[in-house]
Amino acid sequence: MVRIYAGEITGKLPSVSWPSRWINDNLGVLKSAYLAPIDVVRKSSESPITWSIFYNILNAKIQQYNIKSHNIYNMDEKGFQIGILGKERRYFSKAAWESGRLKHVIQDGSTAWITLVATICADGTYLPPALIYEAISRDIQDVWLQDYKPKEYNVSFASSPTGWTNNHLGMEWLINVFEPQTKAKARQARDWRLLLVDGYGSHLTLPFVDYCIKHRIILANFPPHSTHKLQPLDVSLFSPLSTYYRQELDKLKSHSEGRYTVIKKDFIRLFLPAFEKAFVPKNILSGFAKTGIQPFNPTAILKIFEEVDVPAGPVDQELSSDEPEISTSDWRTIKRRLKEEFGPTPDLKTQKLSDTLLLAINENQLLKHRIKGLEETLDLEKQKPTIEEQDAIRRQEAASKAEDKVRKEVTKAEKQKELDERRRLRAQDKADRQAKAAAESGVRKENALARLAKQQLNTEIKASRVRKRAPIRAITTTQKPQVVAIDAPQEGGGW
Repeated sequence: MVRIYAGEITGKLPSVSWPSRWINDNLGVLKSAYLAPIDVVRKSSESPITWSIFYNILNAKIQQYNIKSHNIYNMDEKGFQIGILGKERRYFSKAAWESGRLKHVIQDGSTAWITLVATICADGTYLPPALIYEAISRDIQDVWLQDYKPKEYNVSFASSPTGWTNNHLGMEWLINVFEPQTKAKARQARDWRLLLVDGYGSHLTLPFVDYCIKHRIILANFPPHSTHKLQPLDVSLFSPLSTYYRQELDKLKSHSEGRYTVIKKDFIRLFLPAFEKAFVPKNILSGFAKTGIQPFNPTAILKIFEEVDVPAGPVDQELSSDEPEISTSDWRTIKRRLKEEFGPTPDLKTQKLSDTLLLAINENQLLKHRIKGLEETLDLEKQKPTIEEQDAIRRQEAASKAEDKVRKEVTKAEKQKELDERRRLRAQDKADRQAKAAAESGVRKENALARLAKQQLNTEIKASRVRKRAPIRAITTTQKPQVVAIDAPQEGGGW
């Protein structure tokens, strides 16, 4: 391309060796590097306007709900083809290389798919990984997990026909993994949590969003096709994880000299050491910092859209050092110099040369003025959002407003529910008090009736006793014998 550009400028295509010489002469201002390929959709989606809106909305939510770093999370999936290796660097003898026997790294071609659901927190911690195995029957076989040691690792397992997540598994992860694992740090869900996701379908279903709102979880999705720059997991975690996994796989292949075929049961013992090496606090904190999420610093990302001032190279410096003595806009000075050189009455050719030069000067000034205006207009146009960006802005603003509206309605419903519950409790308490009072009143009445009945019974018993004693007293009174005094006779016949 350098050779072609030089040919367009000079009107003559330089030699094949000229670009290399030119590059060597300008090494002070040039740099070469291997560039990773990127999808055209991802590249075209890199928009300072869309990304600025994302950061503005994100910051507004963090401030509005007072979300701390220990409650900011990023979740995403990463797939593994368990037996596929990447390029590996090797050292061997030149003879072995030249023989052609060592041109490739042996892999068994196992393409079984397993998906990792990873979640990291802005305080440098992570949630236990969740693995989704490919299983048509949806059943996880015991043999796949025979190397798993629950006492050493904490991992959640699931399966799907494709090995990828789906709406059901996404909901199960939210309820059974994320909510219980993060609830304590959020003061038993009294504090709001922020969950950053990539906008995949299983993360934006109505049940998923509704559950998040009801459990004080702010759901934020990245702009489309932007996770390679904005998502902490993509920026600092997934790449080293892939590297460490390939190293573990390569170690297994090397020990078996390529004769061993990797199967699903081998994945867990290859994956867990790689996961522990990659998901360290340093990498996690770096991911949030590089993306400008925590600490909040959008400039860390938006600076890539700033124009870079290219320093002048040796050739440019050499040219700039020999500035012309006369500005091209000073046409009067040029005309005077021509008269001094050719006299006050130049010939026809000299006059034509003078007129042509002055015309060129005027056209040059007009073109400069026009170019400056067009550049300013272009800069203004660049600052305007494109149609796609405008659509993205409207969608994000609409989604944010809809989310706020739903959240307000849910909050209102929760408050109404709490109010109704308090009313119900008050009514229940009143009913309990009334029931208790009625019960106590009934007990008092029963006690009074019991006392009255007892008194009546005692009265009847006394009356019965009186009735029984009355006839006995009458008989005793009428039949009592009378005592008659009789003088006893004196002894000896005398009285």
